[in-house]
Amino acid sequence: MRKFSLAKDFNIVILIAIAFIALTYAMVIRMQLTGLNLQYDREAGEAANKLANDLSIIFNHINQVNKILGNQIIQKDPENLQFINQLIANERQHGPYRDLFSWSMLDWVAPDGKQLVNSLNGVNADPPDMSHREYVLKGQEQPWTLQLSHPAIGIPSGDWILPAGTGITDSEGKFLGVIALGMNINQLINRLSAGLNEKIDFLIVNEHGHIINQKKNPDYLKKMPQYLFRQGDYSGLTPEHQQFRGMKIFYQQTIENYPLTIFVGYQESLLKTELTSFV
Repeated sequence: MRKFSLAKDFNIVILIAIAFIALTYAMVIRMQLTGLNLQYDREAGEAANKLANDLSIIFNHINQVNKILGNQIIQKDPENLQFINQLIANERQHGPYRDLFSWSMLDWVAPDGKQLVNSLNGVNADPPDMSHREYVLKGQEQPWTLQLSHPAIGIPSGDWILPAGTGITDSEGKFLGVIALGMNINQLINRLSAGLNEKIDFLIVNEHGHIINQKKNPDYLKKMPQYLFRQGDYSGLTPEHQQFRGMKIFYQQTIENYPLTIFVGYQESLLKTELTSFV
């Protein structure tokens, strides 16, 4: 009888030991996963801030260049299309951000939306209508600031671009036209990706939910679901980690003075691989 009791006690001790080891292992795994999630949060936040800062620098510089060109046009003659053609063609060839633009690069667009001058094609004999671009209306309402339009196929480049423009007014406030351009989105994404952790994924969305592009999934969609946006001009962590286009979103960042939002996260397949390695 005593022998049976010892065997039973021994089995109980073994079970307790196994349970203790399992519990300790689970706690260690939990701590490691918590640490990994904190690392993801930190890296996503750092990447979002870097992306927003880099975009602001690019946009602000472009607007500054446009303002300089606009002032030269005012001083010379807003109706002198040959001068404007020479002016923007020179900027296309020598501007420091020329690699960001589609091959159409810079245009002079009249108040009625007609593209009078294109830096590659010169003065247009049959000006294409650009009045559908948001920068035409916004450039008149908010002159001397860079206004962004929906991503689109460039005219005449045929590239996937982010159209933008700076409205120009004279000293009396008369709207003269827009210095417009098309930023080649693939080149822009590549430039923004430089220096980021290779694991990081991000997508850029305008105020209407139109997707500019996504780093690791460049197929273009028309809109991002509204439920993924945090309310207002929110910038910060997104603890719910919503999944969209293969990416789990960890951070949302708005860009000051520009109607864009950056969503930063990681491809779900990568997260599963890293999390599985702990088990």
